[in-house]
Amino acid sequence: MFGEEFDAAPTTVAEHWAARAGSARFRWSVDPVDGTANYVAGLPWCAYSLAMLDEHGPVVGVVADPYRTQIYAAARGRGMRANGTPVRLPVQGEARGGIVCTELTKNGPWRGMDRFITNAASAQVGVRLLGSPALAITQVALGHAIAAVLDSYEEWDVAGALALATESGATVLDRRGSTTALPLDGLLVAAPGVAADVHDWWRQATEGS
Repeated sequence: MFGEEFDAAPTTVAEHWAARAGSARFRWSVDPVDGTANYVAGLPWCAYSLAMLDEHGPVVGVVADPYRTQIYAAARGRGMRANGTPVRLPVQGEARGGIVCTELTKNGPWRGMDRFITNAASAQVGVRLLGSPALAITQVALGHAIAAVLDSYEEWDVAGALALATESGATVLDRRGSTTALPLDGLLVAAPGVAADVHDWWRQATEGS
């Protein structure tokens, strides 16, 4: 469909097919089912994810949650909406009592994951693994989780949700703690005010692991 309607914008569809970007200004990144294992097992926690990207990162992002009949959408500079209702995160003063989402890698727990969970627990923060990177980030954008830490992923897993997070007012950092729209090797998405604390737990957990 994208090839027919937007023939000037190359498309990457999960691991199935990728069009060469060439010199195109924009490109699409699509994940038809984020959380495939959940979907196959009948666990109602998966999503459809779509993003349009340019050289600076996500321009438009959509994450559709069919089980909760929610469509989350955002466009650069125009904010985020949940089923048409604007979403903007309040400033989160402290992490205590919050939830952080993370995900396993393809080979199991990521390096330092056990220490990260311990660090979070010492701050009275719970860690949850739910099986969908797009929905993990979306929970931060909605204010349900204070942060999401992903150690490894594909662009199509996260691009749409990162657009939501950025436009809701969340902080997006790479592994080194630098602000970036689309981190390529590890990412932290956090509510305003707690990003530094969560990044410290992550850094401490992975140093020397």
